[in-house]
Amino acid sequence: MNVSLTKFFLKLESERSWLFIVLVLWRCLNACLVQTQFVPDEYWQGPEVAHLLVYGTGHLTWEWDLAIRSALHPGFLAAFTFFFRLCGLHSQTAVLWSYSLPHVLLAAIGDISLFTFALKCSDSRRVARFALFIQLLSWFHTYTCTRTLSNSFETALLIFALAHWPFPTSPLSCWAYVSFTAASLAVIVRPPCIVFFGALSLLTLSPTKLLRAVSLGLLLLVTTSLALDYWFYNRLTLPLLNFFHQNIVLNIASAYGTHPALWYLSGGLPTVLLTLFPLSLLGVWVVVVVRTRGPVKGGDVGNVRGTSTTTAIRGMNTTATATATSTSSATSSVKSSISRQSHYPTLKLALLAGLAYLVALSVSPHKELRFLQPLLPLAHILSALALTRIFPVSKGETSFDKQLNYHSDSSPRSSKPLTSLARVCSLPTILLFLAITHVPVALYTCLVHNRSPLDTVNYLSARLPPLFSSTREDDVSTPHILFLTPCHATPLHSHLHARVTTTFLHCETVPSHTSLGPDANEFYADPLLWLQTMPERTWQQQSNKLITSPPLSSPPQFIVLFDSLVPTIETWLVTQRYELVARFFHTHFPESRTGAYMLVYERM
Repeated sequence: MNVSLTKFFLKLESERSWLFIVLVLWRCLNACLVQTQFVPDEYWQGPEVAHLLVYGTGHLTWEWDLAIRSALHPGFLAAFTFFFRLCGLHSQTAVLWSYSLPHVLLAAIGDISLFTFALKCSDSRRVARFALFIQLLSWFHTYTCTRTLSNSFETALLIFALAHWPFPTSPLSCWAYVSFTAASLAVIVRPPCIVFFGALSLLTLSPTKLLRAVSLGLLLLVTTSLALDYWFYNRLTLPLLNFFHQNIVLNIASAYGTHPALWYLSGGLPTVLLTLFPLSLLGVWVVVVVRTRGPVKGGDVGNVRGTSTTTAIRGMNTTATATATSTSSATSSVKSSISRQSHYPTLKLALLAGLAYLVALSVSPHKELRFLQPLLPLAHILSALALTRIFPVSKGETSFDKQLNYHSDSSPRSSKPLTSLARVCSLPTILLFLAITHVPVALYTCLVHNRSPLDTVNYLSARLPPLFSSTREDDVSTPHILFLTPCHATPLHSHLHARVTTTFLHCETVPSHTSLGPDANEFYADPLLWLQTMPERTWQQQSNKLITSPPLSSPPQFIVLFDSLVPTIETWLVTQRYELVARFFHTHFPESRTGAYMLVYERM
């Protein structure tokens, strides 16, 4: 049985197409597992815009009014949604899968690119296997990689670009230009990514390669962004520049919360990595400090097997009667030995670029866990490298995998502390511990925590008249939903996918941007008074590219709110003949304006 499994996995490794198919199936299961909401942007900045492009109904947030977002990511999703529509797949389930499928494919591409890059930078299939295993096990990567976030898009493009990046002494092949293209697209989708690839280019590329990379990158950035965003915004604009002006110069992102400069190190990375955090730190130590014997694949140091510095120096000390020629030869041997000792130069360069990216993220006052997502693959490789150093290969493993083994003539100060850790516990114990600490967290966050937004819109979608075309005549009987939740607490038209008019609370933070709906702070200041005066209010509601003004002269058919708000407005609900028709669990850790349950009231 074990022999058959071994042959199966070796076949997957040798035939990457089969490995990719398996990874796609795995990420499909991953997408089915995700039944919760992480952040509003996963719906409002991607699927909502895609639904607007394909079906004509959707809401554009203030970011699109200021043109700080590129249409590349929602356009990518819209291509799949439009294809599904051409195939006659109009149901809500089909539409939701048209958003998820692109990210399933991207996540699988990211997984196989991680395996490729780990093999490239370590020359060890053992490291690559562990890295892939850790990536598939990681709670935060499982939680985020198939979500419709621009960060997930960026993560897949970044590791794909790394896997094919022309590191020193590597030829400038066609794959290098594919890598430059992926890097350019990542920067278009997430402008901060320019720091990572800028640092990587300066560290790894010769002047000739750097000139070609910069020329191709600028050409793709300018032409793709100008053409695509001119089509979307109907004016010449460059979201990359707008993004830096609004978020760096004007610092408008700080309105959504700030953290200390070292928060990513003190709270961010330990949270997203959990028990992988100490392993990744140990991996950094291995890359920077520990010296290993043997060549490194990919042209990093050549194929000459080096001699340890300690041995060479000891040899010099025992030849006191040697001639000057011998001494010169020994000195040359020491220098050659030092140059041949592998510090994993490819991984070290990628690590430096990742450090530059982390510093750039730390400079910004506004910080979020999802901003760390592109750095996860590097952390997974570092953790895998640490595992292979703690638990060297056994005698039964192939010589190709023995390159990370501990040798008695290696530097004792750099290697013995690592291998001595293996005396404390075994490799299966460590892997089981990682699984125990990551799998339950992944299951809880994917299936339980913050799940009411999706359950609520799915329930409402089933109660509403379906939407099958991008154009329709106004229907006076179209249902109206009032969302009395914190702004963007639920998906909207992208998930409702129905003939419906919606009103929701807004929380625009840009002083120059006029809100198109009711202000959340005004509502929460006195919810009952706000509802009592609601018939006198009229807001502009941006349901599509045209702005309409649906009056609220009569109470809406449905009201969505959290249970914590009910005691305050219960008398009004009874007076207006609203009855509770659905109740969905939200979280075990409610905040000030949320609750443990999300409720749906219907006017009878």
